[in-house]
Amino acid sequence: MTEQHPDESAAGIELSTEVNALKHVGPRRAPLLERMGLATAADLLFCFPRDYQDLGEQCQVDQLEEDATARIVGIVAQIDPRRIGRRKQMLVVQVEDPGGRLHCIWFNQPFMRDKFEVGQQLLVSGQVKQRDGKWEVTHPRTIHLEEGESPPEDRILPVYPLTEGLSQFHIRRIISDVARQLGPTIEEVFPESLLDEKKLLAIGPALEQIHHPQDHEQVQQARYRFVYQELLALQLALALRRWSLSRDRQAAPLPSTEKIHQRILDRFPFQLTEAQQHVITEISSDMALQVPMNRLLQGDVGSGKTVVAEYAMLLAVAHGHQAVLMAPTEILAMQHLRTLQQDLAESQVRIATLTGSLSQADRRQTLAALREGEIDLVVGTHALGHEDVQFQSLGLVVIDEQHKFGVQQRAVLKKTALAPHYLVMTATPIPRTVS
Repeated sequence: MTEQHPDESAAGIELSTEVNALKHVGPRRAPLLERMGLATAADLLFCFPRDYQDLGEQCQVDQLEEDATARIVGIVAQIDPRRIGRRKQMLVVQVEDPGGRLHCIWFNQPFMRDKFEVGQQLLVSGQVKQRDGKWEVTHPRTIHLEEGESPPEDRILPVYPLTEGLSQFHIRRIISDVARQLGPTIEEVFPESLLDEKKLLAIGPALEQIHHPQDHEQVQQARYRFVYQELLALQLALALRRWSLSRDRQAAPLPSTEKIHQRILDRFPFQLTEAQQHVITEISSDMALQVPMNRLLQGDVGSGKTVVAEYAMLLAVAHGHQAVLMAPTEILAMQHLRTLQQDLAESQVRIATLTGSLSQADRRQTLAALREGEIDLVVGTHALGHEDVQFQSLGLVVIDEQHKFGVQQRAVLKKTALAPHYLVMTATPIPRTVS
């Protein structure tokens, strides 16, 4: 009985087939692929190119046309490093094919000298020009063809991620074989009506075109299919996450009655804008539910987001719960604190601050007051996310510039019996030309 070498096995592979059992891999390249996170045939099939090279039309030197993008395959005939003046360098590599010689030129890239050897087979691609009767190409793309390697037939060549010890030639050959065998077997998950409506390629043709495109239009079509698929999967995952949270976590319902609404509005020395009123209506509807609100409030600097947040915090306080306002810096936290103190100067709302600059004595006093429910609104920084910060009844968390807080810092405030409602704020950057 003859033992079959893993490198010779080609037929009958499955998505779960390990890379060391695939054709062209073998024991030397399998660890290199696994280092890249490519452990199975499925990993290789869905390892998409990071870029593509347009090699142009293949021809011989005597068939070149001025300013055309072309590719030739020839032998390195001469390597000529030169100096131009005192500081500039030029490398000229002459590549010869049956039609003549092409002068490949690189400026100020001395490291390129070590990439070429006389007698080496090379594919050269770039925009060619004729100068003094000689064909030249400046800073061309080059592919070293190994012994016995045929030039690629496709004009558009995929460029895959690599690791040390693995060449584009080898990973192209491995992935090409996997895609050829497994691509047509992948089951389509989208209904035909969705493919038609969104003008999406089916999964089989998309895999073929992502790995072996005939032109740039095919690349775009394939990418569009997989980008849509990935975004849809992300949206479905988020929807499932929201559904899971609504089922597993409960929040205190904080409805805005007409009386509460008017009492809060009386605190503002100005009329709310139509946009602010609209957002407040939506937030009030969310906070009236037993499902924790998780809402993003976006607006330009100065658009009035803080007023909306203040309304939401007072709505929580009106129902006997506490509210938190987290800011990324102590300066911003103090600005919010002054605004709240000014708006609520004659009210019974108890306000405090918790930042890293508090003395140990003041910090202990504030923490005790939060635990006992003696503070209604607390404004602070990352210090509010420490494990020793406990609330008697946290109803709402407002985070300003939420992208500046880590996930764990934001999650600490959710560790209560009833989940708090959650409002995060962010500002749209204003271009200097507009401001």
